Amino acid sequence: MLCSTVIVHAVYWRPPHIHIQPSERDIYFKSGEHVELACEATGIPEPQYRWKRNAQDFNPSGQDGRVVQMPGKGTIVFNAPEDKDEGIYQCFADNGYGVSASVKINLREAKLARFSYEPREKHVVYEGDTLTLNCVPPVSYPPADVHWVIKESEDDWKTINYTKRVTMDLEGRLQFTKVIQSDEQSAKPYACMATNNFLRENSRGPEHVIQVINTDETNRPISELWTSPGDQMILKGSTMKLQCIFSGNPTPDVYWMKDNDVLPDRAEVKSFGQELEITDIEQSDGGVYICEGNNTEPSPQAGKAFTIRIESKPYWIVEPKSAEKGVGQSASFICKAGGDPEPTYSWYINGIAIADVRDPRIYLSDRIHKPNVNNFTITNLTLMDYMVFQCNASNKHDYLFADVFLNVLVHSPTPDTTTPISTTTPTSTTTPTSTTTPTSSPSPTSTTTPTSSPSPTSTTTKIEVNSTSPTSSTTKLQVNPIIG
Repeated sequence: MLCSTVIVHAVYWRPPHIHIQPSERDIYFKSGEHVELACEATGIPEPQYRWKRNAQDFNPSGQDGRVVQMPGKGTIVFNAPEDKDEGIYQCFADNGYGVSASVKINLREAKLARFSYEPREKHVVYEGDTLTLNCVPPVSYPPADVHWVIKESEDDWKTINYTKRVTMDLEGRLQFTKVIQSDEQSAKPYACMATNNFLRENSRGPEHVIQVINTDETNRPISELWTSPGDQMILKGSTMKLQCIFSGNPTPDVYWMKDNDVLPDRAEVKSFGQELEITDIEQSDGGVYICEGNNTEPSPQAGKAFTIRIESKPYWIVEPKSAEKGVGQSASFICKAGGDPEPTYSWYINGIAIADVRDPRIYLSDRIHKPNVNNFTITNLTLMDYMVFQCNASNKHDYLFADVFLNVLVHSPTPDTTTPISTTTPTSTTTPTSTTTPTSSPSPTSTTTPTSSPSPTSTTTKIEVNSTSPTSSTTKLQVNPIIG
C-alpha cells in the first residue's frame, strides 16, 4: 500500500471593520450612573482595541477602576463617571492587517444649572396694555424645555394653559397681547420653568407678580409684539418654526402664506394661528413666508415677511464600500457626498491622514491614483495591499464618516460554492499538490466573530492518499477548516 501526505498552505486574513458603535455622536451621562461606549469589530485574526480621548491615548484600565473594557470587545463602560471623564472619544481596532476607526463620540455630563437669583418682580400695568415676562433659561445639557407656571401653594406650581391672548414666544418669554384683570391671579406669582428630560429635573426661575389698573376697555390697532427673525437658514430634514405674536383689541387673528400663495400641504398652523411649523424640511420649502394679523379695527393691518434659505448636512451620494480583490487587479474607493455648503473631503489610511502616511506602499508607490477628491485607486494589487481606508465628508453643519477595508486574495473573489472535499480517482494514484484558497468572505458588517482561528498568515491542509492497488485508489482528504 502506498501512502503519501502533502502539506499545502493557503494564506488568508481580513482587515478589521468596526460594525458596532454608538448611533449618537453626543452621549450624556448622569454623575454616578454607568455609561457605555460600544465598539466591536470583525477581522481575521481578531482585532485588538485601543481608545483615544481628545486625540490622546486613553487607557481604560488606568482610571482608578472606574472604567472597564468588555472581554473580547472594544466596548468600555464607565461604572461611576465623573466630570473629568468628559471628552471626545474614538475607538480603533487593529489586527496587524489594518486599523479600523470609529466615529468620534462626545461624552458629556448631563447638567441643569440653577437660574440666577433675582428678587420677586412686580409689574404694574394698565388693563388692555401688553406685557412681556422675561425668561433667561439656565445652562442645560441636553438643552432644557421651557414653560411657564403659576404658584398655587408653597410646593404646588401649575402649568399655564396658553391662549391666543397669553402665549410663550420661541425664546421662552411669556407674552400678554392685552392684559385683563384676571391676569393678576390673586397676586399668585408667575415663574419660568426649565426641564431637563434626561435628568428628569426642573429649575424654576425668578417670580413675577402682576397688578392690573382698571381702565375703560377701548379698541386698539394691531402692532407687532414679537416675531421670529426675518432671515433664517433652516437645515434640510429639520423642523422649521416661525411665530408671529400681534397685540391689539380685539385680539388679532393671524394668517399665513408662502410666496404670496397658499401654504404647502405639509405646513401646520399651531398655537391659535400664531405659529407655523413644517417638519422634515425639503429644499422646495425655501422661499418667502408672510404672516398677517387682522382684527376688526380699520387701521392698517400688521405683517412680517420671513426669507427662508435651506441648507443641508452632508448626505451620501456614493458611500465607500469594503473590497476584496485578487492579485493584479485594481481597487477604487469612491466617497461622494452632497450638501449645502458643498462638503470637503479628508482621506485616512489605518486612521492616519494621507499627508502623514509614511507607508511605502502609499507614499513611494506609482500604483496610487487620486484622479479627484472623491476617488482613491490602487492598481496592480499585491498580497501586501491590505489596509483600512477612512473618508470624512464635512461641511459647517456636520460630517459623514466611512470606514472600509481593502483585502487582497490570491485569486479573484467569486461566489462561495465550496462543497465538502471528497474525491475518488479509480485509475490514478497522482497526489494532489494544491487546494483552493478562499475567494469570498462574509459581509464586512457581519456580527459573527470566530471563536478560534488559525495563524493570521496561513492555514494548513493535510491530504492523505492511500493506495491499495496499482490500478485503483481511494483518495482521502483531511482538511483543517479555513475560517473566512
